[in-house]
Amino acid sequence: MTTLFDYLNSHEEYKKLKKTKKESKEVLRQKKNLIKSQKELFDFVYDKLHQLGLIQVISASYEILSIAPKYCPPINPRQLKHFILNPKERKKILDQLKRFFPEINQIPLFEKVKQVESLNKQLKKKYVIRFLKDFARFYRDMKNYQTMINLMDNINLHENENVLKMSRANRTLYEIVLPDEEKGEEQIISHVVLKADVRGSTKITLLMKERKLNPASHFSINFFTPITEILSIYGATKIFVEGDALILALYEKTGSQNWYSVARASGLAQHILRIIKNYNGESIKNDLPILELGIGICYQDSHPTFLFDGDHQIIISPALNLSDRLSSCSKKAREFLAGKHLPFNVYVFQSGSDEEFENGDIDERLDRFNVNGIELNEEGFVKLSKEISLRCFELTIPSLWNEKTLIYAGRFPTLTGSYQNLFVREARIARVNPANYHFIEWTAKRYFEVCINPKIIEFMEKKMNTDSDKMR
Repeated sequence: MTTLFDYLNSHEEYKKLKKTKKESKEVLRQKKNLIKSQKELFDFVYDKLHQLGLIQVISASYEILSIAPKYCPPINPRQLKHFILNPKERKKILDQLKRFFPEINQIPLFEKVKQVESLNKQLKKKYVIRFLKDFARFYRDMKNYQTMINLMDNINLHENENVLKMSRANRTLYEIVLPDEEKGEEQIISHVVLKADVRGSTKITLLMKERKLNPASHFSINFFTPITEILSIYGATKIFVEGDALILALYEKTGSQNWYSVARASGLAQHILRIIKNYNGESIKNDLPILELGIGICYQDSHPTFLFDGDHQIIISPALNLSDRLSSCSKKAREFLAGKHLPFNVYVFQSGSDEEFENGDIDERLDRFNVNGIELNEEGFVKLSKEISLRCFELTIPSLWNEKTLIYAGRFPTLTGSYQNLFVREARIARVNPANYHFIEWTAKRYFEVCINPKIIEFMEKKMNTDSDKMR
């Protein structure tokens, strides 16, 4: 407002500059042009305010400041302004003052009336410039006030312990605490979900009940308890466990120096399959159906959402849905690969054209074969390559269509300090005829399998050792 309208202040600055004779003629000329522009703008605003009858109101508002402390309260500043400007209001306002102060001095009030009526135009202009600046500040402060109110409306103060626990888990709780009250809890920054699709448990349960055996103790002793005992080795947490579903999570938190969530999830998946193999051996001895597993591992570079059912924590994450797909096994793919003795346990097919896959979720529309296998999502493989050093080997292994096979080899540490080898196969997704699954072409899309075939693992370990010996 000073820059736009205060030509009076600019005129005073111009006189000082001219008096000092330190500024060039160009600077003085620019200052003169500024004064001219400011005066034109000010005169326009002044005339508008005059037409609206506001010049006297503005002047009176500033004139009463000198006497307001004497009369406000009991009356308010607005009544005092009305006393100055409106003769019809004076008696009523005086009566109100006398009710509180019978001996009140009225002389300053009427003196101020005369002063306002006799104000010269120059002083009125100063008051208008002052008003424009004050009005701009008021408008700014009102906007800031409204912004603050809107922000405050977005803040909820909670005392309910359940709400606090859920908000804290989801990083939506802002706690203002003293330094000695800081808990220093580490925050989750990313996570891995491991989904094991357990197949055949219903058949085993029914068969055991027919034989008057307890399926709960059978599964507990041979399956759930052994898996629970190895979770601490890999830093995994149970999310959901039932007869046909086993979901585990590994979290990476701030403050951790070494993050191996994908590597450890892969090692855990291999360990679970070894437990299943032992379990199936016992089942065969006892003439029981065997269990079949499909494992999906999905890495998500974000914090999951948590809900609570009492003390039970429930996780919500896109990784849950994707790991479920990675662990699945489609009927078509199973029928096509039935009876084939293949070196790998995971195969992924695209049974439609690329145009058909343009709309919708591609992963949801692929046909998967996953029988006692481990599929890792592509983001998980990228993360794994950052966690550990991977060496790539190109092999020719007889498989479906004798394609070249890329296997990445590396080692990772468990939480107990021991190291495990890890072998991950990279393969391209084949586009096939949906009617008979005949091969059409290789697509550009990839999938990744954590290898569990003992012969391939043995071969790769020998190859790694041989290469290490050559390097030495």
